[in-house]
Amino acid sequence: MRKNVKVTLRGGRRERVVIVCCGVLVLVGLVLWVLSVEQVLPGFWGLVLPVVFTGLGLLFGLLQWYMQLRHSSRADEEQGERQGGMDLGVDGYKGALLVCATVRQRGVNLLLGRGFRHCSPEVATTIGRQAWEEEELWAGVFPALAPGNYTVTSPGTTERVQVTIYPGQVTRIEWL
Repeated sequence: MRKNVKVTLRGGRRERVVIVCCGVLVLVGLVLWVLSVEQVLPGFWGLVLPVVFTGLGLLFGLLQWYMQLRHSSRADEEQGERQGGMDLGVDGYKGALLVCATVRQRGVNLLLGRGFRHCSPEVATTIGRQAWEEEELWAGVFPALAPGNYTVTSPGTTERVQVTIYPGQVTRIEWL
């Protein structure tokens, strides 16, 4: 029997937008520089473009430093406040799975196997009370998972949920 699943993914689109904008600026600057070297642009631009590229290089270096500083401080803040002290081991290479349940399902064991077909359980957890995003809920937690397909099952039942884990994200499913 398959369960109805609500999946929630977390990720950062703002960082992708900044990276794309920086890439576009570099490409525009490169085209202007090539046009200047080929003397398609007037001589004034040939003098100004090296200064512009030096400034852009400095700006991108500072922007990268700022993004890393902002990301690390946000991760520390989420670790302490939003995850209620739980270390989920989520980073750029690993994700996590949060299986939410009801209070009457407390103590139920959950098994996690890699893949969607004929998977043998590799990891187990028990549904218990967890602090998550300023609320307390009943859930089973599978921290620090490698990205890929997984199947969640409960021993003694035919219930199974298929889920995909993405790096840097917490996937949340409802075990109804």
